[in-house]
Amino acid sequence: MKELKRERTQLQGRLDAAATVIAALHHDNAGLREELAGRGAVIALDERRASRTETIGPC
Repeated sequence: MKELKRERTQLQGRLDAAATVIAALHHDNAGLREELAGRGAVIALDERRASRTETIGPC
């Protein structure tokens, strides 16, 4: 019984940590989307990156 309680506590800690990371990433993503929306322009890839993608394929 003690072992199960310890395992549950560990799993809850991992779940809490994962939720915190997901929330932080969501917040960052929302901020980046706002920043990009404010620019109002499409950013083109430079020629070097475009040719590199053609030789190695999409990431």
